[in-house]
Amino acid sequence: MLILMLAVVMLSSVLGAACRREIPVPIDPPVDPPIVTDPPDEPTGPVEPAPQPQGEPLRYILRVRTLTLVDGDGTVLAKARCTVPEIANESGHSGIAAINGQLAESQQAFLNWVAENAPEVAREDRSARKQDFSFHLYESWSDVQYNGNGIFSVLTDDYFYSGGAHPSNFMKAANFVVESGVRLRLAEVWGKNAGPTMSEVYAIIAQQIEGQRGTDSFGYYDDYQDFYREFYDPDDFVITPNGLTVFYQPYTISPYAAGIPQFNVPFEQFPDTAMALPAIEDREWERDLHWAAGALLERNYEVAFGMYFLGWLAMDTPGIIEFSPGSEHFYLVTDPRFPNLAALRNFLRSTYVHTQVDALLAEERYVEKEGTLYGDFLKDGGMGYYLDWSDFRFYVSEMAGDTAEIAILLSGVHPGDYEPTTETKFATLVMVNRNWLLQRLVY
Repeated sequence: MLILMLAVVMLSSVLGAACRREIPVPIDPPVDPPIVTDPPDEPTGPVEPAPQPQGEPLRYILRVRTLTLVDGDGTVLAKARCTVPEIANESGHSGIAAINGQLAESQQAFLNWVAENAPEVAREDRSARKQDFSFHLYESWSDVQYNGNGIFSVLTDDYFYSGGAHPSNFMKAANFVVESGVRLRLAEVWGKNAGPTMSEVYAIIAQQIEGQRGTDSFGYYDDYQDFYREFYDPDDFVITPNGLTVFYQPYTISPYAAGIPQFNVPFEQFPDTAMALPAIEDREWERDLHWAAGALLERNYEVAFGMYFLGWLAMDTPGIIEFSPGSEHFYLVTDPRFPNLAALRNFLRSTYVHTQVDALLAEERYVEKEGTLYGDFLKDGGMGYYLDWSDFRFYVSEMAGDTAEIAILLSGVHPGDYEPTTETKFATLVMVNRNWLLQRLVY
């Protein structure tokens, strides 16, 4: 498994988030938000963010691609999601085109790696766990850190759960020069040759680590000085709104529980030879909103197309189902995540506002019998649908206080047509008890 995970560091995408942000699962029903008016009618063509004047940060949207790997008997073995930024490029700028191309290639490489490696690992885990098996999860999420002054820096967190004692994380980064589309090297940012650059960076790292020694925040191996130079990859740095962050992979200079070691160097501490990079606005709120929207849309897809709209939760059904008056049409839900109705309700509450959760549960597609969840197979779950949610784009189209509207660009082929069309759907997010939630189910 260690070799497998190290291979991921080399082969997976260059994008993602600085840390995985979990959406808490509320226990009590959240308070309903203020009523938000319906979004405008859906346009017939794609909608792009409003243009911004020259000198402003590059406009970009997020492209989400997903992959589900299924065993021969229909059991889901693994799911993967990879999100990358895609810069608007109406003018055909060659540097922007090069950046978009590299990001798209890394996204495809990540999904290819999962498709080639995840099934075997999942089958072995399934064989060992039997009924306790849960599908494996692979996620790569992007955060745009520095966007301005000719630099576009992206930080990636690859998150894997493949049946081990705990998930695994690997962080990567890409710092692009917009004019050329070329990735910056740390020595170029520092303005010195590689040797002097790394000597000075290592000195900063050691100073910050030693400053924590003897405190509760010291989470490094006692002998980190024996290998912290050997195990640092000079590509593991990202330009941030206020400076530079260099980082190590897990297990290199600290145990897993300490997280990914990160060391921040503000622009004020850069040498005189360094690139002249001014500080910019830290749009952490935007990064958090992007992540929340992406996570909610992923859950919404599962609810809409795997629970309520185009299918059901996994149930213990016979091979052939024949319905007759008075026959049983409720079957035991076998998905280990939902042993009872309370578990399903909490899952829905982590995705939608209270009124939408009530509306879904009122359908009684799923009911509880003697403390166990059952599904009603008579409820329709096989409607036709043509839009492809395995590859879509989204961006924040409007933000006002605790309400945000996102536009989702989807493509698909209408029945009877030969050419794909693009449609834009809108979804409203509202902040409830400090958590973003969808106002309604989106499909």
